[in-house]
Amino acid sequence: MKFAIFPQNVSLAGKSIYSNFVNLVSELDEIVPQSLEADAAIIWSVLWSGRMAPNKDIYYHYRKQNKPVIILETGNLIRNQTYKLCINNINALGQHALDLDLDRTAILSTFTPIVPSTDNILVCCQNEKSLLWAGMATSHVWVKSVVQNLPREKITIRLHPRFRTIVDLPGYNIIKPNYTSEDDTDFREVVKNFGTVINYNSGSGIEAKMLGLNVRADKSSLANLSPDLIARTEWFESEIPRVWQHLRAKLC
Repeated sequence: MKFAIFPQNVSLAGKSIYSNFVNLVSELDEIVPQSLEADAAIIWSVLWSGRMAPNKDIYYHYRKQNKPVIILETGNLIRNQTYKLCINNINALGQHALDLDLDRTAILSTFTPIVPSTDNILVCCQNEKSLLWAGMATSHVWVKSVVQNLPREKITIRLHPRFRTIVDLPGYNIIKPNYTSEDDTDFREVVKNFGTVINYNSGSGIEAKMLGLNVRADKSSLANLSPDLIARTEWFESEIPRVWQHLRAKLC
C-alpha cells in the first residue's frame, strides 16, 4: 500500500514518535509525502488546531473516498507516555487493537478508583476544534441540554482548559480555567468531589471511567468501554510495532 504522510502538520511534541512510526510503516509499505492520491493517510491528531489544522481537510479528503486514515496521537491515560494508534477515529467509531494480547497492568495500576462519596455532578466541556466534536453546535447549547432536567445545586460546569468558549447559564457553578497550552491538569483532583461526570466525547469521560466514577457520555465515546478495554486503546511507544502489525492486517 501507499501511505501519505504529512510531517509538517505534526505538533512539536509528536515529531519524534511520528517520524519513528513512518519509518516503521516504510519497512513494508511505500511512503508518499504530502499526497492526496495514496491508498491511506497517516496524520498526527484529530485536533484541528495550530500545526494540525490542515489535517482536517486531509482527513475528510481520504474518508470521502472511503480510504483509511491512520491516526497517531498523544494519549489521555499516562500523559507523554502512552499514545493512540487507530484507524479513522480515536473514539469508539474508529478501529482499535482491542483484541491485541498485550499486558495492560502498567496502565491500569496508575488508576486507583475513587469511591464516590457524593452525588454531585461535574459537566466537562471539550475542545470544539476536534473531530470528536463533529456535528455538534456550541458547548453552551450542549451543556444547556444536558443539565435542564438535573438539580442545579448538584451541578458544576467545567470549561475546557485550552479552548475558549462561553457557557452563559446564570445560577450554575462554572469552573473557568486559566487558559494555557500546557496540559498539566491533575484530573483526579478535579473530580475527587464528584460522583458523576458528564462529557460528550473526550478524555474527561475516559479518565473518569478509569477512576471508577459514574460517566454519562455519547455512545461514540470510549468511556462506554470497560477500563480493561480502554487500556487497549493507548500504548507505550515500545508497543507501537506490535500494535501496527495488528492494525495493518485489518487493512488488507
